[in-house]
Amino acid sequence: MARARYLIQARAKAGTAALGQHVIRISKHAPKAKLSLWTAKPETWLLEIPAKSAYVLDKYTASPDSAISKIDENGKKDDGTGGVDGSDAHPLLRASAPADPTMPFLLSLPPEIRNQIYRYVLLAADEIKLPAGGQWPAAPALLQTCSQIKHEASAIYYKENSFTVHIAKNDATQYAKWSQSTTDRWDSNHGLHLRHSCNWTNLERWAEAYWKGECFFPSEPRGGTRWQGPDYVFSLVVRLQAHDPKMTWETVKLMIGELRGALGVSNKRWRA
Repeated sequence: MARARYLIQARAKAGTAALGQHVIRISKHAPKAKLSLWTAKPETWLLEIPAKSAYVLDKYTASPDSAISKIDENGKKDDGTGGVDGSDAHPLLRASAPADPTMPFLLSLPPEIRNQIYRYVLLAADEIKLPAGGQWPAAPALLQTCSQIKHEASAIYYKENSFTVHIAKNDATQYAKWSQSTTDRWDSNHGLHLRHSCNWTNLERWAEAYWKGECFFPSEPRGGTRWQGPDYVFSLVVRLQAHDPKMTWETVKLMIGELRGALGVSNKRWRA
C-alpha cells in the first residue's frame, strides 16, 4: 500500500502531568484524522500513513504547523523551523499500529525512546531514603506493569538513582532482605548511614550476613569508640574471607568474638 509521510508537531498541553497521552488533531477541518501520542515535552514525530488518508490531509491541512505533506524519502525538508533536523526533532518514528494489537503503545516505540521515557518517570531529583525500621518505598508502579518493562527499566531506577540505607542499632536485617530480593537492588547505587550503636548481637548478625554474601558493610571508617566495633569486625571478616574462603562461619564467629572484650575496655556499652 502506498504511504505518505507527514511531520507532526506534538505539543504537551499546559498544566498537564509531565507524561500523558495527548491526541494530536491533524487539522480542525478533518477532525477524524488524528493520532494519539505519548509525549513528555514538545516533540517532533514523523508519521507514516496510507496514501488514501494522505489525500484527506492534503485537502484539509491548513498550516505547516499541523502537518507537512510529501516529505522526501530521506526525511529532510526545510520548513524554516529546522524540520526533522531541528534541535527538537525526534529520530525517525513510525507511528503505525503495532503488529500485535494487544501490545501497549509504549512497547511499540524504539528502545532508545522507551529508555528516555523510563528516565522521565523513574529518576528522582534527590536521594531516595530507606529509613531504619520504617516502611521502605515499594517499587514504582511502572516497574509493576509487566515483566518486559520491569526487565528494561529496573536497572535505570536502581543504578541511576541514589539510595541511602539508614541502619540503627547495627540491625541490617531489613537491608539484607532488600539486597537479596532482586539482582538490581543488589547492584543498586546505594550507601549506608549508621547511627551510633554498641549493639554487639546485631553487629554479629550483620557480619554473618556479609560473610554469606547477603549484603554489604559500611566502607568508610568512622571515628570514636562506638564506630570501632563495625570497623574492626568487618575488617577482620574481610581479611579472613580473603585468607580462607572455605572457613566456616562458626570459626569466624569465635575469632571476631575476641574483639568484643577489647572493645569493652574502651567502651563498657560493648559488654552489654
